[in-house]
Amino acid sequence: MKGMYCLLSFAFLALNLSAQESAKEVMLKKQKAYNDRTMVQRFEKKMIPTAADRIRIRQENEEKRKSLLVMIDTSTVIKDKLRARLKHDVMHDPFSSRLQKFVALYKVEKMPMAIAQNEK
Repeated sequence: MKGMYCLLSFAFLALNLSAQESAKEVMLKKQKAYNDRTMVQRFEKKMIPTAADRIRIRQENEEKRKSLLVMIDTSTVIKDKLRARLKHDVMHDPFSSRLQKFVALYKVEKMPMAIAQNEK
C-alpha cells in the first residue's frame, strides 16, 4: 500500500513538473517574440516610421547636405579655412552654431536676389 502511494505521488509530481516546464517554455517563447521590439513598437505602431518613410527622410537629409555643400562652395565671402570647417560641420556636426550662422547669413544675402527675380 505504501509503495502504491509513493508511486502515485511520484507520478503526480512528475506530471506536475512537466506541466510547469511547458508553461515556462511558453512564457519564454512569448518573451522571445517581443525581444526584438521596443516598448513603443509594441503598443504605438503609428509613431514608428515605416521603411519607406525612413528612406524618404534619409534622402531629404542627403539633399539638404548636398545643397549646403553647394552653398559653401559658391560663397565668395568666406575664407578657405572657414570653408573647410563648414564642410566638416556639414558632414559630422550638422547642428553646429558655426554652420547655423553661415546658413542664416547666406539666406539673408540671397534673399534680395530671389525677390528681384520674382518681380521680373
